[in-house]
Amino acid sequence: MKNGKRRKKKIIIIGAAAVLAVAAAAFFLGGGASAGTPVSTGSAEYMDLRQVIPIKGAIQGAEIANVSSILDYKVAEVLVAEGDRVEQGQVLATLDVEEDTATDDTARQQARITLEEAKRVYENNQILFEAGAISESDYLQSKSAYESAQVAANAPSPQTSREDSRITSPIAGIVTRVNINVGRYASDTVDREPMFVVEDLDHLQMKVSASEYDIGSIRVGQSVEISAEVLGKQTVPGVVSYISPTGESKGDGTTAMVIPVLIDVDKGESNLIAGVTARAEILVEEKQNVLTVPLDAILEDPSTGELSVFVVQADSTLRQVQVETGLEGDFNIEIVSGELKEGDQVVLGATFDLTDGMTVLADAAAGSL
Repeated sequence: MKNGKRRKKKIIIIGAAAVLAVAAAAFFLGGGASAGTPVSTGSAEYMDLRQVIPIKGAIQGAEIANVSSILDYKVAEVLVAEGDRVEQGQVLATLDVEEDTATDDTARQQARITLEEAKRVYENNQILFEAGAISESDYLQSKSAYESAQVAANAPSPQTSREDSRITSPIAGIVTRVNINVGRYASDTVDREPMFVVEDLDHLQMKVSASEYDIGSIRVGQSVEISAEVLGKQTVPGVVSYISPTGESKGDGTTAMVIPVLIDVDKGESNLIAGVTARAEILVEEKQNVLTVPLDAILEDPSTGELSVFVVQADSTLRQVQVETGLEGDFNIEIVSGELKEGDQVVLGATFDLTDGMTVLADAAAGSL
């Protein structure tokens, strides 16, 4: 049965409750006797059907840049604030290269002093070792210290240009985070986060994690309807733009896997903003004006897989009709073939206790629940 595993359990429960209600009414109104087996019914009717995959995720900028520096110098200037719009290549902050260059010069001078002292100790120990006044271990230790001091003193100075001191934005967008202050080193950021975060908020995306059971129905280019608390009753359109080629763990302690999916969002003139959680309905398929019955009307034979519905005839007897189904919506399912017509009353919550030709007491009102 196509989409049979996704049949809505809640509808079955509602249908069963309706049957009980009808049974109770028949018992009391009929003085304890029933004219037939009570059933609840729904109608075969033509309607438009949509199959969607509902999913939640975060709204974010279509492009995000985490800006840091490979140079750990002090911050001389912070030129932007959160909320500022910046262009690609715009300077966000500058580093105090001159101060740190002076520090480098001091360190190099100290390295030369250390080298001279290490050389003096080594040469003295060489004479003492040849004279047998010190052990070979002491001699070799002083030799190693001298060689290490040579390496340190001869190391090339870092070539830092004025251009290196400028921290720029790699993209155009809005500065959404500033995690650095003047006087702190470039690596000394708030919670060790990047110095700046810049996002392209003119173009939004929704990042979702699709179930491994749903991913087979999702395709790049499918239409999406997006809602969020910040939008109220309004919705905005979107389109599936990317599906990851690999899955990842759901991260809830189970073996379930999810597949990252990106949805391009057309925010238009709406109030939708990055950083909020939204609900997406990915449109899998839709059909116009097809014959349908309530999902709960379908009875599946577990041994053969055949599908059928029970139709309540004018004389209150049942007629079992073999059917083939198609597109499944939230509450109704398409009937592709079978001797059904618009307006036929079909039993909801049908069970194998029902048989062809059985007399029933139908309550169409209950079937509309």
